[in-house]
Amino acid sequence: MTWAQRLQRVFNIDVSVCPRCGGEAKVIASASARGAFSAANKAAVQECKKCQTTARQATAKIGAAEARIAKAMESAKKAVSAKQKALAKTRLAAAKLAAREAKAAQRAALKAEKDAIAVLAKLEKLHEKAHAGFLRAHERAAAAIAKAKPKKKRASKKKAAAKG
Repeated sequence: MTWAQRLQRVFNIDVSVCPRCGGEAKVIASASARGAFSAANKAAVQECKKCQTTARQATAKIGAAEARIAKAMESAKKAVSAKQKALAKTRLAAAKLAAREAKAAQRAALKAEKDAIAVLAKLEKLHEKAHAGFLRAHERAAAAIAKAKPKKKRASKKKAAAKG
């Protein structure tokens, strides 16, 4: 039995119908497990942290590659023989390639972090909508219960004295 059927059965509330317009209401989010939002949120936060770590590592690699570039350029200036110049040129090309790869990894990590943050924002909005829907359903259930409860009549003082 779904939660909507339970609400209908217990409180006589039909959540599949919009209370404002009478049209069909659609489910915008459903949390079947108690911690469904928490689990999804935790996974997105972990992904975000992973991306931040990858971006930091890429930044460190960029710094190291740029230092290698500077060192290779300096050794190219000091090179006297053709062999030394060729070796310096090879080292410079390798350092530039490492810098390009590190920058590409950094861009990818930053994009993945941005995507993870967007997922977190969507989860937060879904959670807010689900919570607002729950509160509306709870208010409607409380109103239905209040209407359904018969009001107890107070016994008059004479009847209470006669019984006592």
